[in-house]
Amino acid sequence: MFLDKESLKFRILEDVVYMYSEEICYGLNTVAEVNNKYYYLGAEIADIHSAIHAWQELTGKQLSAEQTRFVIINNKFMTDK
Repeated sequence: MFLDKESLKFRILEDVVYMYSEEICYGLNTVAEVNNKYYYLGAEIADIHSAIHAWQELTGKQLSAEQTRFVIINNKFMTDK
């Protein structure tokens, strides 16, 4: 699991998505981790939208429009604290 001061954490339904992003000499390098599975996002910015994308790819689940709105709002409140 990639955890250090540069990582972000998002809750999507029952899972937690850890996002690690670092600036390297040729651009941004972003990776997501869900339940010890990793998804390489390349130059994408580590935010809730890329976390949702990675979560869907790693779990094989799709969020409904209503679930997506709930996840975005819920995570906004988590990051505003």
